[in-house]
Amino acid sequence: VLGEVVRPGRYEYDFEEPLTVLNALTLAGGLGPFAARTRIQVRALVEDTQTLRLFDYDAVEDGLINTPRDLAALSDGAVIVVPERGLFE
Repeated sequence: VLGEVVRPGRYEYDFEEPLTVLNALTLAGGLGPFAARTRIQVRALVEDTQTLRLFDYDAVEDGLINTPRDLAALSDGAVIVVPERGLFE
């Protein structure tokens, strides 16, 4: 977990219990005060192809989940990038 979180870093977890984006952000101490909450990036390598999906923390927090994959388990080696918000975000 990189970027605007309380404790950025690499986190190990039990492979028997799937880890979601929300779980990973919790392990990292939550979002920092300057996090771009609607532009969180989830990067993963799927079948030799780098994938990128956006995760909208505010939408999940408000119960407005667009797709079930928003709460799906992360693949092994996934990287979550929490960018810093812009001046007017």
